[in-house]
Amino acid sequence: FDRVYVNLGQDFNVNTGVFTASVGGIYAFHYHALAQQGQEAWVELYHNYIYVNSLYGHTSGSYGPGSNSAVLELVAGDTVYLDIKHHDSFLYGGGDEVYSTFSGYLLSPIDSHHPVVG
Repeated sequence: FDRVYVNLGQDFNVNTGVFTASVGGIYAFHYHALAQQGQEAWVELYHNYIYVNSLYGHTSGSYGPGSNSAVLELVAGDTVYLDIKHHDSFLYGGGDEVYSTFSGYLLSPIDSHHPVVG
């Protein structure tokens, strides 16, 4: 992801594509991808190197959209990132066409002395 629209707190590293939480809390992450015509897009979301979920997009003879999201509890220093290395993904887009996105935001901070009980 070479274009960053908002990066309050600078928690997203544009060079590595890794989000590192500076504040513990409940976060929402959304990601979307568009496969090239007749190809596949397969993207996986990871939290601290642990698989969370995937998106898959494919449409025979056309562009294949896919999206997914997750709400995660993070502590300061936790990482969240996307991976396409383990699959043959052909993402569509260009310098002036943004079809693949990754966003995350803090829903609620958590006081580390009072964890969520559930």
